Amino acid sequence: MFAVTPAEPVTEPPPVGILHPTTFLSLSSPCLNRQPATGSLGFIASATPVPDIVALSITPTNDGIVNVPAGGWGAFAVAVANVGADLSPLLMAVGSIHLNTPFGWACETNPTTGACISSPTFRTLRSGETATFAVFVPDQPRLSFDPAHVRVRVDFLGGTGGTIWGRTRVAIRPVP
Repeated sequence: MFAVTPAEPVTEPPPVGILHPTTFLSLSSPCLNRQPATGSLGFIASATPVPDIVALSITPTNDGIVNVPAGGWGAFAVAVANVGADLSPLLMAVGSIHLNTPFGWACETNPTTGACISSPTFRTLRSGETATFAVFVPDQPRLSFDPAHVRVRVDFLGGTGGTIWGRTRVAIRPVP
Protein backbone atom coordinates (compact mmCIF):
# COMPACT_ATOMS: atom_id res chain seq x y z
CA MET A 1 0.00 0.00 0.00
CA PHE A 2 1.15 3.52 -0.68
CA ALA A 3 -0.20 7.04 -0.66
CA VAL A 4 0.30 10.13 -2.82
CA THR A 5 -0.07 13.49 -1.10
CA PRO A 6 0.57 16.40 -3.47
CA ALA A 7 1.67 19.65 -1.83
CA GLU A 8 0.00 21.72 -4.55
CA PRO A 9 -2.26 21.28 -7.60
CA VAL A 10 -0.73 19.25 -10.42
CA THR A 11 -0.44 21.53 -13.42
CA GLU A 12 1.99 19.75 -15.71
CA PRO A 13 0.80 19.48 -19.31
CA PRO A 14 -0.73 16.13 -20.26
CA PRO A 15 1.31 13.70 -22.38
CA VAL A 16 0.95 13.96 -26.15
CA GLY A 17 -2.32 12.37 -27.26
CA ILE A 18 -3.93 12.58 -23.81
CA LEU A 19 -6.79 15.06 -23.62
CA HIS A 20 -7.06 15.38 -19.86
CA PRO A 21 -5.00 16.72 -16.96
CA THR A 22 -4.56 13.37 -15.21
CA THR A 23 -1.03 12.56 -14.10
CA PHE A 24 0.04 8.93 -14.36
CA LEU A 25 2.63 7.40 -12.06
CA SER A 26 4.34 4.27 -13.34
CA LEU A 27 4.47 1.46 -10.79
CA SER A 28 6.63 -1.63 -10.65
CA SER A 29 6.65 -4.32 -7.99
CA PRO A 30 9.35 -6.99 -7.85
CA CYS A 31 8.11 -10.58 -7.96
CA LEU A 32 9.86 -13.76 -6.94
CA ASN A 33 10.84 -15.98 -9.92
CA ARG A 34 9.14 -13.85 -12.59
CA GLN A 35 9.07 -10.45 -14.26
CA PRO A 36 8.05 -7.47 -12.11
CA ALA A 37 4.35 -6.60 -12.02
CA THR A 38 3.82 -3.18 -13.58
CA GLY A 39 0.95 -0.75 -13.81
CA SER A 40 0.07 2.88 -13.44
CA LEU A 41 -1.85 5.12 -11.08
CA GLY A 42 -3.69 8.08 -12.53
CA PHE A 43 -4.42 11.01 -10.24
CA ILE A 44 -5.44 14.62 -10.28
CA ALA A 45 -4.50 17.13 -7.58
CA SER A 46 -6.76 20.18 -7.49
CA ALA A 47 -7.22 23.17 -5.20
CA THR A 48 -11.01 22.76 -5.59
CA PRO A 49 -13.23 19.69 -5.05
CA VAL A 50 -13.21 17.31 -8.02
CA PRO A 51 -15.00 14.02 -8.80
CA ASP A 52 -13.30 10.84 -7.62
CA ILE A 53 -14.68 7.82 -9.46
CA VAL A 54 -13.83 4.37 -8.12
CA ALA A 55 -14.50 1.83 -10.89
CA LEU A 56 -14.51 -1.93 -10.27
CA SER A 57 -15.14 -4.74 -12.72
CA ILE A 58 -16.13 -8.35 -12.18
CA THR A 59 -16.19 -11.16 -14.71
CA PRO A 60 -18.48 -14.23 -14.56
CA THR A 61 -15.47 -16.42 -13.71
CA ASN A 62 -14.18 -13.99 -11.03
CA ASP A 63 -10.69 -14.04 -12.54
CA GLY A 64 -10.55 -10.69 -14.36
CA ILE A 65 -10.95 -12.38 -17.76
CA VAL A 66 -13.97 -12.06 -20.04
CA ASN A 67 -14.40 -15.19 -22.16
CA VAL A 68 -15.57 -14.40 -25.71
CA PRO A 69 -16.95 -17.35 -27.70
CA ALA A 70 -16.14 -17.58 -31.41
CA GLY A 71 -18.77 -15.61 -33.32
CA GLY A 72 -20.41 -14.46 -30.08
CA TRP A 73 -20.18 -12.04 -27.20
CA GLY A 74 -18.68 -12.08 -23.72
CA ALA A 75 -19.93 -9.92 -20.85
CA PHE A 76 -18.81 -8.50 -17.53
CA ALA A 77 -20.13 -6.05 -14.95
CA VAL A 78 -18.78 -2.72 -13.77
CA ALA A 79 -19.73 -0.76 -10.65
CA VAL A 80 -18.74 2.84 -9.99
CA ALA A 81 -18.89 4.98 -6.88
CA ASN A 82 -18.32 8.72 -6.84
CA VAL A 83 -16.48 9.55 -3.61
CA GLY A 84 -15.73 13.14 -4.72
CA ALA A 85 -17.64 16.10 -6.12
CA ASP A 86 -20.60 15.76 -8.53
CA LEU A 87 -19.58 14.71 -12.05
CA SER A 88 -21.60 16.16 -14.90
CA PRO A 89 -21.85 14.94 -17.49
CA LEU A 90 -20.71 11.35 -16.94
CA LEU A 91 -19.77 9.48 -20.10
CA MET A 92 -18.72 5.85 -20.25
CA ALA A 93 -16.28 4.85 -23.00
CA VAL A 94 -15.49 1.23 -23.83
CA GLY A 95 -12.28 0.66 -25.77
CA SER A 96 -9.64 -1.96 -26.26
CA ILE A 97 -6.06 -2.11 -25.24
CA HIS A 98 -3.85 -3.45 -28.04
CA LEU A 99 -6.48 -3.17 -30.79
CA ASN A 100 -6.69 0.59 -29.99
CA THR A 101 -10.27 0.93 -31.23
CA PRO A 102 -13.72 1.40 -29.74
CA PHE A 103 -14.73 -2.04 -28.61
CA GLY A 104 -17.99 -3.41 -27.35
CA TRP A 105 -21.26 -2.07 -26.10
CA ALA A 106 -22.52 -1.20 -22.62
CA CYS A 107 -25.70 -0.39 -20.75
CA GLU A 108 -26.50 0.95 -17.32
CA THR A 109 -28.09 -1.77 -15.20
CA ASN A 110 -30.49 -2.19 -12.33
CA PRO A 111 -28.06 -3.01 -9.48
CA THR A 112 -30.49 -5.53 -7.96
CA THR A 113 -31.36 -7.55 -11.08
CA GLY A 114 -28.50 -6.76 -13.49
CA ALA A 115 -31.03 -6.01 -16.24
CA CYS A 116 -30.16 -3.24 -18.70
CA ILE A 117 -32.19 -0.10 -18.01
CA SER A 118 -30.59 2.32 -20.48
CA SER A 119 -27.59 2.84 -22.68
CA PRO A 120 -24.88 4.96 -21.07
CA THR A 121 -25.89 8.54 -21.66
CA PHE A 122 -24.75 11.90 -20.48
CA ARG A 123 -25.96 12.14 -16.90
CA THR A 124 -24.80 13.47 -13.56
CA LEU A 125 -23.14 11.10 -11.09
CA ARG A 126 -23.64 12.85 -7.78
CA SER A 127 -21.26 12.79 -4.85
CA GLY A 128 -21.85 9.55 -2.92
CA GLU A 129 -23.82 7.95 -5.77
CA THR A 130 -23.13 4.50 -7.22
CA ALA A 131 -24.09 3.05 -10.60
CA THR A 132 -23.73 -0.34 -12.29
CA PHE A 133 -23.16 -1.29 -15.94
CA ALA A 134 -22.98 -4.37 -18.14
CA VAL A 135 -20.27 -4.43 -20.81
CA PHE A 136 -20.58 -6.69 -23.85
CA VAL A 137 -17.47 -7.70 -25.82
CA PRO A 138 -17.74 -9.03 -29.41
CA ASP A 139 -15.55 -11.71 -30.94
CA GLN A 140 -12.82 -10.26 -33.13
CA PRO A 141 -10.69 -12.27 -35.57
CA ARG A 142 -7.51 -10.60 -34.28
CA LEU A 143 -8.02 -11.62 -30.65
CA SER A 144 -5.46 -13.77 -28.92
CA PHE A 145 -5.15 -14.62 -25.24
CA ASP A 146 -2.52 -12.16 -24.04
CA PRO A 147 -3.77 -10.80 -20.68
CA ALA A 148 -0.98 -8.23 -20.38
CA HIS A 149 -1.90 -6.58 -23.67
CA VAL A 150 -5.32 -7.66 -24.99
CA ARG A 151 -7.78 -6.02 -22.61
CA VAL A 152 -11.06 -4.15 -22.57
CA ARG A 153 -10.76 -0.70 -21.02
CA VAL A 154 -13.77 1.07 -19.50
CA ASP A 155 -13.22 4.79 -18.89
CA PHE A 156 -15.51 7.16 -17.03
CA LEU A 157 -15.13 10.64 -18.42
CA GLY A 158 -16.79 13.90 -17.69
CA GLY A 159 -16.61 17.63 -17.35
CA THR A 160 -14.72 19.67 -19.88
CA GLY A 161 -11.72 18.46 -21.81
CA GLY A 162 -12.53 14.74 -21.67
CA THR A 163 -11.03 14.19 -18.21
CA ILE A 164 -10.78 10.51 -17.25
CA TRP A 165 -12.09 10.33 -13.67
CA GLY A 166 -12.12 6.53 -13.34
CA ARG A 167 -10.99 3.44 -15.25
CA THR A 168 -11.16 -0.33 -15.00
CA ARG A 169 -9.91 -3.10 -17.31
CA VAL A 170 -10.37 -6.82 -17.89
CA ALA A 171 -8.44 -9.29 -20.03
CA ILE A 172 -10.07 -10.92 -23.07
CA ARG A 173 -9.88 -14.67 -23.77
CA PRO A 174 -11.24 -16.03 -27.05
CA VAL A 175 -12.84 -19.45 -26.53
CA PRO A 176 -13.96 -21.97 -29.17
